[in-house]
Amino acid sequence: MARSGTTWVYDVLTAHPEAAGINESFMFSREYGLGALLTRRDGPDERRIGLGQLITRDDLFADLRDLASRWLSRAIPPDARYLIEKTPLHVTVVREIAAVFPDARFVHVLRDGRDVAVSVRAAARSWAPGWSASVLESAWRWRRAIRNASQAQPVLGDRLLEVRYEDLKSEPTAQIARLFRFCGMPYDTALVGRVATHTDFRRQFEPDPAAFRRFGRVGDWRTALTPLDLLLFAIGAGGTIVDAGYEASRIWWLKHIAAAHLCRRVSRKTLPRAN
Repeated sequence: MARSGTTWVYDVLTAHPEAAGINESFMFSREYGLGALLTRRDGPDERRIGLGQLITRDDLFADLRDLASRWLSRAIPPDARYLIEKTPLHVTVVREIAAVFPDARFVHVLRDGRDVAVSVRAAARSWAPGWSASVLESAWRWRRAIRNASQAQPVLGDRLLEVRYEDLKSEPTAQIARLFRFCGMPYDTALVGRVATHTDFRRQFEPDPAAFRRFGRVGDWRTALTPLDLLLFAIGAGGTIVDAGYEASRIWWLKHIAAAHLCRRVSRKTLPRAN
């Protein structure tokens, strides 16, 4: 899901001295790339329309592997051994990409969907005016992204790694080492330390609510979302907020709305009265 920290993880991996990167090529997306070909299905259609008349699915994947490899290789300098590609939309075609590149590894970045909704809304009001600021839509998209990643897990097995944004914030060196280890990229303690410093929000970026990199805070939703926002998110996300481990109950929104209401009541009672 966009605004989940995918750029942060991309920055971490491409900070490795032997890595090159491509930021959002959309190469395999259904709308802008090869995804429409990758998701084609050969059914028992007697008319045999479409590409199935010309090429088998195995041959199609082989041809796409050659084509995509040639294109991707243009981003790899002579001294690089690893290529990192980041496109959040690719979560919808993970299994197809895995079939094209059977040696590729995949990183799914998971963040509390409520913080994602806050970040999406801030982007829609500043540098991404074409985005929808709807909390309900953000919740639905977050839910769908997690579902797509979960469905790919049985197929990919140990080729898929889930990284939580919150863990990367709380224990950056451990998570950076975990990312390098998963990708088979050599590292030592010194390199991990340098990468952690190079990608640290507090050291590298000035907080700016209208910037691409805003604050990087965990739990921003607690003050940024209204009770109505929380209810809309609960409707859009459904039980995924529980399945992902961010809440223990599907009616989590009730306690947060009640707590916010109580805080307002206490604040009113403790305000000094005017003379």
